[in-house]
Amino acid sequence: MTAVLLDTDVLIDHLRGHRRLDLVDQAWRISVVTRCELFAGRNTDEPRLRQVLRQLVELPVESEVAESAGRIRRTTQLAVPDALIAATALAHQLPLMTRNRRHFERVAGLTMHDPPDQPKPPAQGGEPTDAGRAQPGTPD
Repeated sequence: MTAVLLDTDVLIDHLRGHRRLDLVDQAWRISVVTRCELFAGRNTDEPRLRQVLRQLVELPVESEVAESAGRIRRTTQLAVPDALIAATALAHQLPLMTRNRRHFERVAGLTMHDPPDQPKPPAQGGEPTDAGRAQPGTPD
C-alpha cells in the first residue's frame, strides 16, 4: 500500500470504535499535529492512545512545513492545525485521508482519499462493548 497521511478525524473514528482502520502492515502516517489534537481530547485514554500511535509513522513539523502552512493559512483561511496537516501531506507528497474534505478542498495540489467505511464489528457472545465508556482521544 502507498503511504497515506491520516487526518485527526480518521483516528478519532478509529479510537471511538466508529470506523476501524487496519493498522497492521499499512503505510499510515500522521502529523505531529494530530498527536497534539488527540491528546487534547477530554476523555483521552493516554496509554491506549500511545499504543495506537506507536503503530504509525509520525512526521514532524519542520521549517519548510511551517512556512508552507503559513501560506496555506493566509490564502485559504484554513485553521492552523489543518494548514499544518495539509502542508505536511504536500511536503511529503502524500495523499491525505480525511472525512473533512470541505476543510481541505481549497488547498492547491492536495490529494485526498476517503477513509474506508469499516464499522466496528459487533461484540460477540458476552464480550463487553464500548457503550457507556468514556471515549478516548476525543478532541473538543
